[in-house]
Amino acid sequence: KSFELQHYAHVLTNKDEGEVSVWYVAIKDTPKLTSADLPEDDDFRTGYRPVVFVDGLDESSVRDIDANIQTLKDFALAHPTAGIVISCRETYKFDSRLDLFTPLYFEDLTSADIEKYISQFEYADKIREYITGQDVYELCKTPIGLKGIVEFVRKHTMREVEIPRNQVQLYESLVYNRRVCMREANKEVIEGYFKKTDEALSKIAIVMVMTDKQTLSANELDEALASDQTLVSYCTYYYHNLFIQDEKGMWCFENHAFKEY
Repeated sequence: KSFELQHYAHVLTNKDEGEVSVWYVAIKDTPKLTSADLPEDDDFRTGYRPVVFVDGLDESSVRDIDANIQTLKDFALAHPTAGIVISCRETYKFDSRLDLFTPLYFEDLTSADIEKYISQFEYADKIREYITGQDVYELCKTPIGLKGIVEFVRKHTMREVEIPRNQVQLYESLVYNRRVCMREANKEVIEGYFKKTDEALSKIAIVMVMTDKQTLSANELDEALASDQTLVSYCTYYYHNLFIQDEKGMWCFENHAFKEY
C-alpha cells in the first residue's frame, strides 16, 4: 500500500496541468499527527488543490490513534475541497469515525491477474506446474508471494535453490536473499554470526511489538540488545538490506512483514 500511495503521489505531483499540491505524511515517521503536518489556510489560496496522503494510519500507537483520527477528521471537515487519501490495514475497517471517508480495498490477485504475470516468463509452464503441484496457490494471491515464487522457480530451474513450500519458508527465503546481498557487499562476514543475528532481530521485533512501535532510536536499539555492540553492529551494518535506518535516523525493518514474521 505504501508503494501504491507513493506512486499515486508521484503521478499527481508530475501532472502537466499543475492542478494540485501534494502532501505526503507517513505515520511511522510522524507518529503523532497534528495540524502542523497538514496544509494550512494559506495553502488553499495558491490556486492549487491540496491533496494529502497519510500512509499507514494503523501504524499509529494505541495512545495516538484516537488523536490522529480526530486530527484527520477535523481537517476534512474544515477543508472540504482538500483531497485526502489514507492507507490503512483492515484494523479500522468498521470504525465509525472513518465514515467520512470512502473506503477502497486492495483485493487479492485474481486467477487472471496471476496468469497474466506468469505468462510473460519463458519458463511459465514450470511455474504453473509448481503452483498446481504444491499447496502454494494462496501465496500467489499477493504480489510479494507471487513474485517470490516466480523468482524461486527461476532459480530452481538453474538448480540454485529449493522452492519454498509454504509462507514461512517463503519469508525465510526472502531473508536469505538479503543475506546473499549482504555477503556480496561484506566478504568478511562470518557465517556463524547469522544465527546470532537472527536471534537479535527476533528480540528487536518482540520489543517493537510489545512497545507498539514501528521504529527504534539508537538508544532503544542498544537497550533491546542489552548493549551488545557486536550484535548492534551486525544488525545495523551487515543487515542493512533488511534492517534499515530511515531519514530521521530511526531503525526499522525494511518491510513490516519481516517484523511480523
